[in-house]
Amino acid sequence: MTDGDVYIEPGATRHLTQHFKDKKTGTVAGHPIPLKPKGIFGLWMQMSCDILHEKRTKNIELDITGNLYAIKKGIVKKIPQNTTLDDVYVAHETKKASHKIIYEPKAIVHVKGVETIGDFITQKTRTRVGWHQLKHRELAKTSRTPKGELKYIKKTIKYLFTPTGIIAVPAYYLLTAATWLLAWWKYKTEKNYLKLWKPAKSTKQPR
Repeated sequence: MTDGDVYIEPGATRHLTQHFKDKKTGTVAGHPIPLKPKGIFGLWMQMSCDILHEKRTKNIELDITGNLYAIKKGIVKKIPQNTTLDDVYVAHETKKASHKIIYEPKAIVHVKGVETIGDFITQKTRTRVGWHQLKHRELAKTSRTPKGELKYIKKTIKYLFTPTGIIAVPAYYLLTAATWLLAWWKYKTEKNYLKLWKPAKSTKQPR
């Protein structure tokens, strides 16, 4: 599974599928890397990818990427229509089926990040609504949370010393906190979560 607006490196699918030699493997996730990151938004994308790479390397849990992953046949029968995060649901079902989720760093996929504040808020809010959905399901303890993300602040200190870092890093965490609050409100008030699935238009424009 992948998106239509990413660049998959040659050999990435082979790196994913080799793990299915182990019959207990249910899902294998790839490794997203920013496509030509520039300025503040590029730094935010780089920070996010670096944090998630480290997190997934240590313990992937349900935090797979929707940009590139492979699923064993039969793990997922149907994805609920009202689910905002298909990839998280797939990981949830993999765990439920007592199969392993593997992170494969060699399966590289290049992803274009957002280039406007509005798109950042749209993208992050809908993602966090998905995590709120998961929090109230069977595997709540593995859900991504604001507290969990704070654990990785020290990993982003190095970015403060980049040309835009002194502004970009604090702004990233302020906006991230805002999107968690907005996501909680939308999770509580919105009955049709599909309305939240608005495209981040700047990620679709060629660079």
